[in-house]
Amino acid sequence: MIDERRTHMTALRWVERFALPFEELEDLIRLAGKRAEDRARAAAREEERELVRRLLDGELDER
Repeated sequence: MIDERRTHMTALRWVERFALPFEELEDLIRLAGKRAEDRARAAAREEERELVRRLLDGELDER
């Protein structure tokens, strides 16, 4: 979901906003393993996906 944002913003903006969290998330997923990732993705509910979308869209940022 984070990686999909790359096509919707400049490279500099993506790096400023998402590069570090993306790399940290990738490390956690890699450490957990493919089976754990698959189980977590399958268990994710629509409400959780919506929360992630809102977070990535900046709706939950402090103003």
